[in-house]
Amino acid sequence: MDRYNDAIDMQYRAIECDRLLATAYHNLGAAKERLNAEEAISAYERALALAPQLSQTWMNIGRVLMTQGRLDRASDCFLRAECLAPELADATIEFANVAQKLRRTNDVVAAMQRLQTKYPDNFMVSNNLGVIYLDLGRLDEALACFENANRIHPRSPMIISNIGAVAELQGRYKEALERYRQARDLMPDSSSILARVLHVSQHQCEWSGIDLLFKEIIQIIREGKFEGVNPFSLITIPGINRIDQLNCSKAFCEERLGYLKPMILPPVSPSQRQRTRIKVGYVSSDLYDHATSWLIAEVIELHDRSKFEIVAYSYGPSPETPTRTRLKKSFDRFVDVRQISDEQAAHIIRSDVIDVLVDLKGYTQNCRTGIFALRPAPVQINYLGFPGTLGADFIEYIIADDLVIPKCMEDGYSEKILKLPGCYQPNDRKRALPTAPSRAEAGLPAEGFVFCSFNNVYKITPDVFDVWCRLLRETEASVVWILCSNPDAFRNLQKEAEARGVDATRLILAPRVLLPDHIARFRCADLFLDTFPCAAHTTASDSLWAGVPVVTMVGDTFASRVAASLLKAVDLLELVAKNIDEYYAIARNLSSEPFRAAALKAKLEAERDKCTLFDSQTYTRQLEAAYAEAFKNWIQQGAAL
Repeated sequence: MDRYNDAIDMQYRAIECDRLLATAYHNLGAAKERLNAEEAISAYERALALAPQLSQTWMNIGRVLMTQGRLDRASDCFLRAECLAPELADATIEFANVAQKLRRTNDVVAAMQRLQTKYPDNFMVSNNLGVIYLDLGRLDEALACFENANRIHPRSPMIISNIGAVAELQGRYKEALERYRQARDLMPDSSSILARVLHVSQHQCEWSGIDLLFKEIIQIIREGKFEGVNPFSLITIPGINRIDQLNCSKAFCEERLGYLKPMILPPVSPSQRQRTRIKVGYVSSDLYDHATSWLIAEVIELHDRSKFEIVAYSYGPSPETPTRTRLKKSFDRFVDVRQISDEQAAHIIRSDVIDVLVDLKGYTQNCRTGIFALRPAPVQINYLGFPGTLGADFIEYIIADDLVIPKCMEDGYSEKILKLPGCYQPNDRKRALPTAPSRAEAGLPAEGFVFCSFNNVYKITPDVFDVWCRLLRETEASVVWILCSNPDAFRNLQKEAEARGVDATRLILAPRVLLPDHIARFRCADLFLDTFPCAAHTTASDSLWAGVPVVTMVGDTFASRVAASLLKAVDLLELVAKNIDEYYAIARNLSSEPFRAAALKAKLEAERDKCTLFDSQTYTRQLEAAYAEAFKNWIQQGAAL
């Protein structure tokens, strides 16, 4: 009846009658939960001292501890409750929930398997075990769980969507799209499912009705319906602006990481960090043959060890590839935190006394932003991996430049902005630069102007593709060379070309190859056509490194302005368009007079070793100055307090 004070008085009267009555202390704890958590815990502990076999008391104290972020103790309480009452499903569920938040993989899986044994026909148990396997990347096991859940409950949009998620991660986009569409038919108001339908439609270049879906997702986002929407899925949506992305990032951060707030590590005093060298930690799952590592490898090597100590915290795959071997040699320490929880990783970083902690992942696949949410370092920075704001109060800074985040657009970022004087993106002068193959060896026709777009195909939008097809119609014997490993997507692009009056054979497939071979074949192209609103990032710098000019277009989001920043750093701002008509005009002028494109290629070749974009030494000093500025600001703020 919500008469808590009366309930408390009654329990005290019962205790006066019998001070050894454990159930009275249990009831007292229950009555005090909403009024004073610590007093509730104290009452529960007294009940357990008198009657340690009270499984429900262990459950209740575990739940109170969980709300306080004391997950370790809560975990122990739930496990004790389960041991005392194996039939108590809630205890196992809560134990698995806490173990998952602590990223205790083995405990989570074991608990859910116990539940599945007890309740083989419970679709939620199978589904939840599948979600855990999905999070761990154990896709075959996840699919088996979801299919079992679907057998029990065949019309659950949640389960159908999860089956789609497995297919998506396995690269079976056609099946994933079918599943997501089925789920959406059953739950048309779900913003999460709509975002997945759109994302996979773009991976498939399946554009039937996509303009209406673009409008719908924008409307939903602006109504504040962010549940389950990853900000990364919005960066390719035309019409999404920087404020939309900021709002989505804030909601996503709270939804996924809000529970960690009670577990934040105690603040560090600046007086504890007075020393000669600044300790910088880089955190990522991509420290192997990955675009992020290809960009940053030389910077790690060039860091000034007289002023900085550089530590890696890796939580991704660990194949001993040349890139990973190079990185392990470059860092002062290389710490593998893949098998431990976010909390344990945060404690390791704190014990390592890291001053500046750099997130190279953001909200991209396999991120562990929870490590940063626990505040292991006094200065935490969003850098390189995610092209936008994280909307997180535990990230102080984002690394940028004046073009990717001009002054008038700073309102789209929760972070303070550390602007580098040149381009925000690092590059590696040691990357391969092989001789170009012949056009025949590259799979190109012997003659004709070669447009290329080696971005991921999910970045291609119908309005940009309209321009490409117009260029093909107006430039005799020209082709568009497209990087694609998804046969369905390429066939869909061919159909779209034919619908626009272009022979499908004028789209040339570029299969995925090793990076040196990719750079080599780049050199056969005449002009790189960028995508929008998500521009080329590493791919644009690869193109410029290979001597191929890039035509791009800018919007108001970080992701739409990256290629423009790179072009500024090679002194080719004339290739940056403000709108799609200007984008077309620039590309048309270059293709109609191929000597102009050839002159730009010659300029890039001649100035490769002199331009700002590939001056790794200067870039590293500028990045270090940004780190030092951020650290100094923290020291000064602490002194002012």
